[in-house]
Amino acid sequence: MDGGGNSAYTFFRIQTAEGTVTWSIYDTAALNRLLDGNEQVRMDSTAAVDACVDSFTQSGSAIVRPNGSFQGADMLDRTEIYTSGGAEGDTPRIAMISNTGAYKTLVNITNVGNHEIVGVQTKNGNVYFTIVTDPVNKKDTQKIYYVPDRVFQ
Repeated sequence: MDGGGNSAYTFFRIQTAEGTVTWSIYDTAALNRLLDGNEQVRMDSTAAVDACVDSFTQSGSAIVRPNGSFQGADMLDRTEIYTSGGAEGDTPRIAMISNTGAYKTLVNITNVGNHEIVGVQTKNGNVYFTIVTDPVNKKDTQKIYYVPDRVFQ
């Protein structure tokens, strides 16, 4: 499970034991109102379902996992979802998919070496990510980089 979003929309990414991945995008204000009034919220409740503005499920080869892995996700507005992947030895990659799950763009991050990419965050027109430059000393060797979101267009 992973989640993120922005002030307008919140998303959850849930990968099941059966191998499917479901992305659900919620109206953040509606979700917050629901959470403010309840200690626990069932996501299949009428109010939670009504707060969901987009949802799609990917399976098999349609699951977008750059380099065959999932290392994090974030979203701009509700139409651009960014997901990163790559382990030590891979060229780090970030893919952009739409709010319907359609694959749009894959960007290779080529100026940081072939190191593990961890996470992805969007802010002010940039897509930020962390690179682990030393796989043995992960604690002290993480560096934050960014690319402008326009490279995904």
